[in-house]
Amino acid sequence: MSILRKKIHFLFGALIVLFFILYRCIIIIPEGYTGLVLSEEKSVHPAHTLKPGIHFIIPFFMRPILLDSRLQTFTVTEVGDEHYLQKYPITIAYYVNWFINHPRRFYKKTKNNLQSIKQQVHQQLTALFRDKNTPLSFNQLILKGTPSQMKFVLSIANKKLEPIGIKLTQIGFQQLVLSPDVRERLVDAMRTQQETNAIALRAEGKANAELIRAHADHSATLILAQAREKAAHICAQGDAEAAKRYNQAYTKNPTFARLYLDLQIYQRGFKKTTKHAFMSNMKDVARQNDVPQIKLTETNTLE
Repeated sequence: MSILRKKIHFLFGALIVLFFILYRCIIIIPEGYTGLVLSEEKSVHPAHTLKPGIHFIIPFFMRPILLDSRLQTFTVTEVGDEHYLQKYPITIAYYVNWFINHPRRFYKKTKNNLQSIKQQVHQQLTALFRDKNTPLSFNQLILKGTPSQMKFVLSIANKKLEPIGIKLTQIGFQQLVLSPDVRERLVDAMRTQQETNAIALRAEGKANAELIRAHADHSATLILAQAREKAAHICAQGDAEAAKRYNQAYTKNPTFARLYLDLQIYQRGFKKTTKHAFMSNMKDVARQNDVPQIKLTETNTLE
């Protein structure tokens, strides 16, 4: 019974060891990565560069390394080298897009150290733009470079970076890092420009307001003159109509027409007289004109 128990324990232990060895033999390379199989810190034959998928290796003698083959980005800063930036330097931050195009060479030169990669790329780009054969400066490329110029610079840079196994795809502007002195001067210039624009806008608004006011005054004067002209025309028409009716009445009844005309004149001359005084005056006028058939009453009506 004890022998059987020992055999069971031995088989169970052997299975555990077998599963452990199998676990160490299997390696999974994710999508977007490249596996590099190393032996004693040195990469082996190129056939041991593993693509994404499941792979089997010899455990304990080979060590897999995962390299990110996707497009990567890092930021590098450079001080502006233009003549107008020498007194007040501006630091330009730009981004660099790159990827690994030769895994074995890349790991051998950089050990997959991102800081080392960034430093080497920066050194190569700085040396490139300081070269007299380069047709444009760093600032010109970053701030206003054409696609053809960018392609030309990238081709030269990639030739220099080929020994470390990476390839640049794009260099672009990210931001300006201003010194406190430059930032203060820039803010003052912007404030002065805003104040100048505000003064110009206020002057323009004042001129427009005066122009609108002048147009309004002219329009009001024109409307008033037209109203007076129209009123005079209506008044003239009324006087003409009154004269016409007076002539017609005078033709039919001269006595009544003279009385009516005297009443109108009297009323216009004494509008502020009292009611009784006005009625008594009308009676006197009626007696003076000898019109017995017309009777004036206290109710201001003619019967």
